[in-house]
Order: sequence, then structure tokens, then C-alpha cells
Amino acid sequence: MVQRYPGRKVWAATIRDKLSRLTGSGMIQVQAKVILMPDTKTKTKTKKKHYVVWTGKDTGIFDSWSDVQPLVIGHAGAKFKGFDTRSEAEAAFASPPEASIVRKSGARSKARPRPAFTLDPDFDVHIFSDGACIPNPGVAGSGVAVYQGGELVECWYGGYEPMGTNNTAELYALHQALLIAERKLNSDAGDKVQILSDSSYSLKAMNEWAARWKRNGWRRRDGEEVANQALIATMFEQFSAIRDGVTLVHVKGHAGIEGNELADRLSFLARLDKVQGFEPFDRLDKTALLAVQVSASAE
Repeated sequence: MVQRYPGRKVWAATIRDKLSRLTGSGMIQVQAKVILMPDTKTKTKTKKKHYVVWTGKDTGIFDSWSDVQPLVIGHAGAKFKGFDTRSEAEAAFASPPEASIVRKSGARSKARPRPAFTLDPDFDVHIFSDGACIPNPGVAGSGVAVYQGGELVECWYGGYEPMGTNNTAELYALHQALLIAERKLNSDAGDKVQILSDSSYSLKAMNEWAARWKRNGWRRRDGEEVANQALIATMFEQFSAIRDGVTLVHVKGHAGIEGNELADRLSFLARLDKVQGFEPFDRLDKTALLAVQVSASAE
């Protein structure tokens, strides 16, 4: 017979009492085996972790994963790690992340390089547009860089708004790019034009949504009025008139693509200089313009 007793300690007196009752009941031979079982009511405490975030939406040392998760999930290039003690976390945070984050064996040491960006040779003119708003909503500005025959020929900036949004800044930049494209198309050369923007919202507004919004009285499918309706309606009429000679495409932002980087710097300078219209920019050459450090200080 097997008697199971919960708990990690079984007193000898208790065992003797049990055996006495069994032998006294008339059984001649009884084999008793005591198995020590863990107390199921005792819960093992989870060891507290201390998390270091080197790169994320915020950085520092945190004592809860629930605090860390929104800072790193979905943040490209996030670097973080958990440590058993606070002192280990503090020492790690004071050092580069590479000292604590070790690649697994067999992992590639270097990411595969991206193919170099090249201008599409099917087009004579390439116009990069970009808008910026820091914070969002906040101080906004727009910029445009124009290439012809593969060479930078024009830079434009403006659209300053003391309380704009990122979407209005991007739309305004694309609007100005469309005006420049129209001018190029009406020139004697009759050039084919490609406009490149890193704003999916602005491009989809022109390429996909505006026609349906117009049919629906500038209302979305849920019945709500379209945001930025006046500007989008003006842009769509303009784009519809020239779309046979103009193509709108998306380009990855902040990826080292020269035209996009120039338009980004121009949008920053438009905020800094508070240029409300849209005017040519020739104060810096290309190299100096690319060297401009973009910050949130423009007000």
C-alpha cells in the first residue's frame, strides 16, 4: 500500500500512527512507502527582472516588461535585454548594447546591403516632395527637389504653418510638386515626369481614394467628411488634368536617397525660416544642404 502525504516534511510519529492502525486491522503484512510530494499550494515566486532599453521609443532601466513592451515592439532596430539584478542592468546601460547582446551562433554578422537607388530612366524629370511637422501637430514645412536628366536643377521650400500636421505638410509638398510637373509638361520639351514621395497617405489620396471621395460628395465610406478636403480636391483636379504625363510613386523615407533627403532638409529649413509661400532655395549647394542637421528646434 502506498500512502502519499503532501508537504516536504513528514513526522515520524505520524507515520508510526498510520502503520499501527493498518496492522491493528488484522492485516498480517503491510508494506508502507512514504512518498514526499511537493506542496501544491506553495507557489514559486517569479524572479524579478530588470530591463535595459538602449534603443527604442524611450531608453533607460525598467522593472517591468509591461513598461518595456510598448517601447520596443514595432520600433525598428530596438535593442533591449533583461537582467537578474539592478546593478547588472545599470552596468549594462552604461556600456554599448553590443557588450551585452550577443549574436546567436550561425547568425549573419552583417545585414545584406540594400541595392543602390537609381532614378527611373523612363522619365526625364524626377521631383521629390517631402513635408515635416515637429511635433505633430505643430510647426510644419514642405520641400521639393527637382532633377532633370539625372541632375539636381531646382530646390523649393515653404508652406510654413505654426500649427499644421504631418499630413497637411506632405499634401502641400505634393501639391507644389504637381504644379512644377505641370510647368515641365507644358514646356517645349514635353518631358515625362515622375513624382516621388515618402507619404503613403498623400499618394493614396491621389491614386486611389480621391475619385471615390468625389463621387461620394467628399465623404468616406463611414459617412465622415474627408480630412483636408479643400486641398485634396484642388490637387485631384490638378492631377487629373496632367496624369497622362505624370506618375506618382512611393520612395522610402530617411533611407539615404539623395532627392528625398534634400526635400527633407528643405522642409526643415522652411519651418526654420518661416516661409509661408513656396519659393526657390539657392542659399546652400547640394553638399551643404545634405549636411544640415534636422532637429525639433524650429518654432
